[in-house]
Amino acid sequence: MENKTPNRLENEKSLYLRQHIYNLVYWYPWGEEAFELAAAENKPVFLSIGYSSCHWCHVMALECFENQKIADYLNEFFISVKVDREERPDIDRIYMSACQAVTGAGGWPLSVFINHDKKPFYAGTYFSPWVFLQILKNINRLWQKNRESLMTNSEIIIEKIKPTVFNPEKISYTVVEEGYLRLKYYFDREYGGFSREPKFPLPHYIWFLLKHYQCYRKEEALFMARKTLDEMRMGGIYDHVGFGFYRYSTDRQWTVPHFEKMLSDNALLMYVYTEAYRATRNKKYRKTVYEIARYLSSRLKSDAGGFYSAEDADSEGEEGKHYIFSYVDITAALGDKADLFSRYFAVTPKGNFNGQNVLRLKKEISSEDEEIIDQCLNLLRRRRAEKVPPLVDNKILVSLNGLAIAAFAYAGKVFGDDGFIKTAEDAARFIDENMIINGKLHARYCEGEVKYPAYADDYASLLFGLIELYQATFSERYLEKAILLNNFFYERFYDIINGGYYFTDCESETVLFRDKEFYDGAAPSANALQVYNLYRLFALTGDIKLYETSEQTLGFFIGEIKKRPLDSLFSLLSVLMRYFGSVDLKIIVPPNFNRAEILAAVNDLDWPFVNTKVETAENARLEIHVCMKGKCYPPITEFRHLPELIKRD
Repeated sequence: MENKTPNRLENEKSLYLRQHIYNLVYWYPWGEEAFELAAAENKPVFLSIGYSSCHWCHVMALECFENQKIADYLNEFFISVKVDREERPDIDRIYMSACQAVTGAGGWPLSVFINHDKKPFYAGTYFSPWVFLQILKNINRLWQKNRESLMTNSEIIIEKIKPTVFNPEKISYTVVEEGYLRLKYYFDREYGGFSREPKFPLPHYIWFLLKHYQCYRKEEALFMARKTLDEMRMGGIYDHVGFGFYRYSTDRQWTVPHFEKMLSDNALLMYVYTEAYRATRNKKYRKTVYEIARYLSSRLKSDAGGFYSAEDADSEGEEGKHYIFSYVDITAALGDKADLFSRYFAVTPKGNFNGQNVLRLKKEISSEDEEIIDQCLNLLRRRRAEKVPPLVDNKILVSLNGLAIAAFAYAGKVFGDDGFIKTAEDAARFIDENMIINGKLHARYCEGEVKYPAYADDYASLLFGLIELYQATFSERYLEKAILLNNFFYERFYDIINGGYYFTDCESETVLFRDKEFYDGAAPSANALQVYNLYRLFALTGDIKLYETSEQTLGFFIGEIKKRPLDSLFSLLSVLMRYFGSVDLKIIVPPNFNRAEILAAVNDLDWPFVNTKVETAENARLEIHVCMKGKCYPPITEFRHLPELIKRD
């Protein structure tokens, strides 16, 4: 029986929350109303956290939250709260830690049981209907008859997830080689990647390897990076028809993906494939960058310039239905070209996913067949356009848009593509005009509503994007915005006693405690990315306080980084840059300078880390000032002399 009565989520903008308005479960959004009611009615709180493009979130919603028996039980004995993890990463972080403490693993949907003071006493992820109902009955029985046992369990969990006590240490290069050796150990030499299954793209792993190769020319580092990039690009994790990468592969061979597409993954992969092109000049990496950009611009870019957060895995109630093809579909669409196409893309009548075909390249397409295969892909694109597309989550998040700005700006710089740079500028303008209120950055924009004070990853990602925009345009306004944003970030988030940035603003809601993010997840952690930003801002401004802050922050976390270097590879990227050194250029030019000439000269430099500051002066002659390895050289007046000056030891 369909429920026609909306719950307390009806005024929320989040697509994920709105998907649950008419569940049989009577949901509340996160807020004091729910917790005050739980206290008044002496009930535990069931907290469900997920996001709109999460397949298993949809499954649990259908199986459990649309199950009358389960819903009646929840509504009678619990207060049920729904949270969109992308809107409230602060809440998600705390309770995901609780889940990992209870089960040893995590994931979404995240299912947590807490009391009215928000302390968790049990947690898990997806539960089947029968198991979930038994858990509800057991928790209700204990709540009524032996609540002390639940509260004791809560104390144990809280003790396990309390913020780490850090012991600052001297920054040492050895941690870089330890991270590198761990990557070698976990590397899959047959299929690329750094696990068996499921297999995630982990762009910052590849980024670290590419920079390590550019520093030390270890062919092994380049092999690991290229093998992973090539296998992913040929695999089913890549959408060969509509472009862009799916979330992860369910198998070791990158064949069958989990079909959701995330802005964060695709932005970081666009950046990393650009970096791979810069390291190798291989045209297939350039092609991949342009295809990712095409996907992002066509499916996730709003008309106003900002980027939406994700595209669902499901359509018409089935995972991957929009993306897969039956053998009959392919032969009908391609006619006499179907046999050639099938040989390249491993298409069979049996298929490789529920009797359907996830397209996966078996071998590189030859130059002789390239035109025909492109024709085939266009025909399949038209066939796919006839299907119902997955929903796009129309939240615009600063944290993800900062990564997209950086990716488009960097690709625009490397490929000399002003269209990419304009895309980055449009997204930056959108944030500037819509998501900063009374000088304060906010995390989420959706359908005209701006909400939630920005988190540390919003500031770090946007700073990253602004720095890349400055490096692509040399427009002083981007550097000025970055400096102002960094100052605000420091004042409201930085721990001046110990070092490191808290995840939340000093005036934001604190859920249980205020902690610091330093281990990477699917994207670099806020502190890791910010250390990288600070070293670069110091190079561009000469402000010694920026260098001191980066050193203090890195030193604060380095002890924990040594324990888990694979979870800290973006921090290791900063250590690598710190020890190998960057080339810092200050270029003085007349007002009508040729930006393309400067970018071409910088792109040609054989050095992994380059920071370029451009200053204009009336009647100036070209002057190029170079500092590297603790030494500054007399200025030169022609770009052709740069490679001679910047030599490796």
